[in-house]
Amino acid sequence: MKIPFKKMSGAGNDFIVVDNRDHKLPDLESVTRNVCNRSNAFGGADGFIAIENSGKAEFEMKYFNADGSTGAMCGNGGRCAARFALVNGIVPSKHVLFEAVGSIYRADVTGDRVRLAMPDPRAIRLNFKLSVRGQQVTCHYVNVETPHAVIFIKDIIAPQYRSVDDLDINGWGKDVRMHPDFSPEGANANFAELLNDGTVKLRTFERGVEGETLACGTGSVATAIVAHLLHKIAPPVHILTKSGETLAVDFSDMNGDIRNLSLEGSANILSEGLIEL
Repeated sequence: MKIPFKKMSGAGNDFIVVDNRDHKLPDLESVTRNVCNRSNAFGGADGFIAIENSGKAEFEMKYFNADGSTGAMCGNGGRCAARFALVNGIVPSKHVLFEAVGSIYRADVTGDRVRLAMPDPRAIRLNFKLSVRGQQVTCHYVNVETPHAVIFIKDIIAPQYRSVDDLDINGWGKDVRMHPDFSPEGANANFAELLNDGTVKLRTFERGVEGETLACGTGSVATAIVAHLLHKIAPPVHILTKSGETLAVDFSDMNGDIRNLSLEGSANILSEGLIEL
């Protein structure tokens, strides 16, 4: 059996995307671990997306991290899923409604650009101390259907880290991602730097990938919220990702209550082929 796929990129965050409305791929966790393996013939991916039928929207996006784990929303993946559905005739118009992790998402597709409406944050916690690598680091936490820890590089006491580009992302990322304060589910680890023009440069160590990705959509949303609340960066907040692409995070601030979130960025088709089972 051969299943068509498209490999897509949301600001550098890459995914294998398939139309699985006929359920030809029953064991999605196992398929994910195989096709996302970076040593495979087409380079693997950060995650796997299956488009399936939904009784609540035009389709359901089932997202899996590279290790086969699931249960969280992926903002870059959501944009790719919306464009995939439009390109493949799964939805009739560029205004897309889809289901993911029990919520309904709206996306507007314009060419290779997609604006994705995001749900209100479930939790925001600012300015608490996290014991990491022998020091008490100021940390912030935002849950936007996915849990994220956010640390600004200026709050790490290490003279060699003058910029977020200098950070030992694997060492710091793993320690924050696995920190007992975020157990049992853990948290994605975001390290941010506020640039002079108000842009936020961001690097993210992601759960499920267990390493740095070139971009993280929900991490960008979480970091934008923190940058606004702490540093008064007015929306839309622009997040410069590791890939070099910029994501735009827009929202309304109603006396500190963050509403009407959206994430806008690219959703590119990199290649396509067949998964042979």
